[in-house]
Amino acid sequence: MAMRAKEVVEIIPPKNIFVGNPDAPVTLMEFGEYENED
Repeated sequence: MAMRAKEVVEIIPPKNIFVGNPDAPVTLMEFGEYENED
């Protein structure tokens, strides 16, 4: 079985994910689940 190099995935700190007006009348949140298949 050939070995593959692991893909490097950039981790974005939470402070870089929040965008928009903090005083907006609506807040949209999305949650995700990340699993390791190893």
